[in-house]
Amino acid sequence: MKTNFTDTLNKYNRHIAEYGPPDNHPYATRSNSNGCPLIGRACPLKADKVVDYSGDYGFPEGNVYAKSNISKSDVEEPGMKAAREAKELTRANTEMKRTNDL
Repeated sequence: MKTNFTDTLNKYNRHIAEYGPPDNHPYATRSNSNGCPLIGRACPLKADKVVDYSGDYGFPEGNVYAKSNISKSDVEEPGMKAAREAKELTRANTEMKRTNDL
């Protein structure tokens, strides 16, 4: 990563040394071949203008934590759960019948 940065920086500095600084950077045209021949973002100075460096992208003032909601799944399978609930319901119905018969 460090070598990539130094290579890019050296290429940028060579380009500025050859074609001029940002405030005096002429671009080549059909009538004038003296100037930067690179088109669009291939020119490092034009590519540098694309990024907006005016905003503050630093750290937030206070503590910021990400919050996530975790919902746990049932350990029981749905079929087993339904069978257990049906069994409990029949047991409750038989108990209700017995109390009504008394």
